[in-house]
Amino acid sequence: MNRLENLLAHSPSRGLRALQTRVWLVSLSCALVACVPHLLAQGQGASDDVGPIANALRNHDFAHALSLSQAALIKHPGDLRIWSLRGMASAGMGNLPQALSAYHSALKLDSKYLPALEGLTTLRRMPCSASSITAQGIAAAP
Repeated sequence: MNRLENLLAHSPSRGLRALQTRVWLVSLSCALVACVPHLLAQGQGASDDVGPIANALRNHDFAHALSLSQAALIKHPGDLRIWSLRGMASAGMGNLPQALSAYHSALKLDSKYLPALEGLTTLRRMPCSASSITAQGIAAAP
């Protein structure tokens, strides 16, 4: 019996919340990956770095996408596409504070950048611990 099955059997309310969180993370990752073509269409000179990150996201390999984005940001700290992809990878891994930070970094570069705004909106709609995320600054996003 895996951990989720055990929670559902012994603590239905906690198990249900855990299941809802997993379902939400899967739907979040699918929604965010849908933004990848838009990111690739916008050229900022770092396409050699953006492509592999986008491919990792398409394959739901969020840890690899996060690692690639970290390396790319060292070379291109002003590329808002990479910051947004980092937000997607972080959200896909369930690291919502890191996702929030990455989206805010993209929005500091361009306050109307759609993929970052969509990422923040998606986080705001999160069913689990939305109040803690709002307290960390989503409500104050541009």
